[in-house]
Amino acid sequence: MPNFGDRLKELRKAKGNTQKTMADLFDMTESSYRRYEINRSTPHHETFLKLADYFEVSLDYLAGRSDNHNNVQFTRTKFAERLESLRTKKAVTQKAIANHLGIPERAYQLYEYDKREPSQDDLIKLASYFNVSLDYLLGCSDNPERH
Repeated sequence: MPNFGDRLKELRKAKGNTQKTMADLFDMTESSYRRYEINRSTPHHETFLKLADYFEVSLDYLAGRSDNHNNVQFTRTKFAERLESLRTKKAVTQKAIANHLGIPERAYQLYEYDKREPSQDDLIKLASYFNVSLDYLLGCSDNPERH
Protein backbone atom coordinates (compact mmCIF):
# COMPACT_ATOMS: atom_id res chain seq x y z
CA MET A 1 0.00 0.00 0.00
CA PRO A 2 1.32 3.49 -0.78
CA ASN A 3 2.63 5.70 2.02
CA PHE A 4 1.59 9.26 2.80
CA GLY A 5 4.07 10.88 0.39
CA ASP A 6 3.05 8.58 -2.46
CA ARG A 7 -0.63 9.29 -1.88
CA LEU A 8 -0.07 13.01 -1.65
CA LYS A 9 1.84 13.05 -4.94
CA GLU A 10 -0.78 10.86 -6.63
CA LEU A 11 -3.63 13.11 -5.50
CA ARG A 12 -1.79 16.29 -6.45
CA LYS A 13 -1.07 15.01 -9.95
CA ALA A 14 -4.67 13.81 -10.36
CA LYS A 15 -5.78 17.41 -9.75
CA GLY A 16 -3.19 18.67 -12.21
CA ASN A 17 -1.41 20.78 -9.59
CA THR A 18 2.29 21.50 -9.25
CA GLN A 19 4.12 21.36 -5.95
CA LYS A 20 4.36 25.16 -6.11
CA THR A 21 0.59 25.45 -6.51
CA MET A 22 0.02 23.17 -3.52
CA ALA A 23 2.51 25.10 -1.41
CA ASP A 24 0.71 28.34 -2.25
CA LEU A 25 -2.70 26.82 -1.48
CA PHE A 26 -1.53 25.67 1.95
CA ASP A 27 0.56 28.73 2.76
CA MET A 28 3.94 27.03 2.94
CA THR A 29 7.18 27.00 1.01
CA GLU A 30 7.54 24.74 -1.98
CA SER A 31 10.41 22.92 -0.28
CA SER A 32 8.23 22.25 2.78
CA TYR A 33 5.55 20.74 0.59
CA ARG A 34 8.11 18.74 -1.40
CA ARG A 35 9.40 17.17 1.85
CA TYR A 36 5.90 15.76 2.46
CA GLU A 37 5.88 14.06 -0.92
CA ILE A 38 9.29 12.47 -0.41
CA ASN A 39 8.47 11.44 3.17
CA ARG A 40 11.12 13.62 4.77
CA SER A 41 8.54 15.45 6.83
CA THR A 42 4.94 15.00 7.97
CA PRO A 43 2.43 17.80 8.20
CA HIS A 44 1.03 19.13 11.44
CA HIS A 45 -2.34 17.62 12.33
CA GLU A 46 -4.24 20.68 11.10
CA THR A 47 -2.51 20.63 7.71
CA PHE A 48 -3.10 16.88 7.42
CA LEU A 49 -6.83 17.49 7.90
CA LYS A 50 -6.84 20.36 5.39
CA LEU A 51 -5.10 18.17 2.80
CA ALA A 52 -7.69 15.41 3.26
CA ASP A 53 -10.48 17.97 2.91
CA TYR A 54 -8.89 19.54 -0.16
CA PHE A 55 -8.55 16.18 -1.92
CA GLU A 56 -11.89 14.97 -0.52
CA VAL A 57 -10.43 11.73 0.81
CA SER A 58 -10.41 10.00 4.17
CA LEU A 59 -7.52 10.50 6.56
CA ASP A 60 -6.73 6.79 6.40
CA TYR A 61 -6.55 6.95 2.61
CA LEU A 62 -4.25 9.97 2.69
CA ALA A 63 -2.00 8.32 5.28
CA GLY A 64 -1.74 5.21 3.10
CA ARG A 65 -3.56 3.02 5.62
CA SER A 66 -6.63 2.35 3.48
CA ASP A 67 -7.81 2.23 -0.10
CA ASN A 68 -11.13 3.79 0.97
CA HIS A 69 -11.41 7.33 -0.47
CA ASN A 70 -14.42 8.45 1.57
CA ASN A 71 -13.96 11.92 3.05
CA VAL A 72 -14.98 12.70 6.61
CA GLN A 73 -15.02 15.75 8.86
CA PHE A 74 -13.01 16.04 12.07
CA THR A 75 -14.21 17.29 15.43
CA ARG A 76 -11.56 17.68 18.09
CA THR A 77 -13.92 17.06 21.00
CA LYS A 78 -15.04 13.77 19.46
CA PHE A 79 -11.37 12.75 19.16
CA ALA A 80 -10.78 13.40 22.87
CA GLU A 81 -13.91 11.43 23.79
CA ARG A 82 -12.94 8.51 21.55
CA LEU A 83 -9.41 8.46 22.89
CA GLU A 84 -10.58 8.25 26.51
CA SER A 85 -13.19 5.63 25.65
CA LEU A 86 -10.70 3.43 23.78
CA ARG A 87 -8.18 3.69 26.62
CA THR A 88 -10.81 2.82 29.21
CA LYS A 89 -12.06 -0.18 27.21
CA LYS A 90 -8.50 -1.44 26.83
CA ALA A 91 -7.96 -0.88 30.58
CA VAL A 92 -4.63 0.89 30.18
CA THR A 93 -3.29 3.98 31.88
CA GLN A 94 -2.50 7.30 30.27
CA LYS A 95 1.10 6.71 31.27
CA ALA A 96 1.24 3.37 29.42
CA ILE A 97 -0.03 4.97 26.23
CA ALA A 98 2.32 7.93 26.61
CA ASN A 99 5.22 5.49 26.98
CA HIS A 100 4.08 3.66 23.84
CA LEU A 101 4.04 6.97 21.95
CA GLY A 102 7.34 8.08 23.44
CA ILE A 103 5.85 11.29 24.85
CA PRO A 104 5.42 12.65 28.38
CA GLU A 105 2.28 11.55 30.19
CA ARG A 106 1.16 15.19 30.44
CA ALA A 107 1.31 15.54 26.64
CA TYR A 108 -0.98 12.53 26.27
CA GLN A 109 -3.34 13.89 28.93
CA LEU A 110 -3.70 17.08 26.90
CA TYR A 111 -4.96 14.96 23.97
CA GLU A 112 -7.64 13.36 26.15
CA TYR A 113 -8.57 16.67 27.77
CA ASP A 114 -9.09 18.26 24.33
CA LYS A 115 -6.32 20.81 24.94
CA ARG A 116 -3.81 19.70 22.31
CA GLU A 117 -3.86 18.09 18.88
CA PRO A 118 -1.52 15.18 18.28
CA SER A 119 1.00 15.05 15.46
CA GLN A 120 0.25 12.89 12.43
CA ASP A 121 2.80 10.36 13.67
CA ASP A 122 1.10 10.15 17.07
CA LEU A 123 -2.32 9.79 15.42
CA ILE A 124 -1.09 6.86 13.35
CA LYS A 125 0.55 5.27 16.41
CA LEU A 126 -2.65 5.71 18.42
CA ALA A 127 -4.83 4.21 15.69
CA SER A 128 -2.46 1.25 15.43
CA TYR A 129 -2.28 0.84 19.21
CA PHE A 130 -6.07 0.68 19.48
CA ASN A 131 -6.43 -1.16 16.14
CA VAL A 132 -8.94 1.36 14.78
CA SER A 133 -9.06 3.56 11.70
CA LEU A 134 -7.82 7.14 11.85
CA ASP A 135 -11.26 8.27 10.77
CA TYR A 136 -12.86 6.48 13.73
CA LEU A 137 -10.26 7.76 16.19
CA LEU A 138 -10.83 11.33 15.04
CA GLY A 139 -14.59 11.00 15.31
CA CYS A 140 -15.10 11.25 11.58
CA SER A 141 -16.64 7.78 11.26
CA ASP A 142 -18.56 5.46 13.53
CA ASN A 143 -16.88 2.42 11.99
CA PRO A 144 -13.74 1.51 13.94
CA GLU A 145 -12.57 -1.07 11.39
CA ARG A 146 -9.54 -0.34 9.28
CA HIS A 147 -10.26 -0.88 5.59
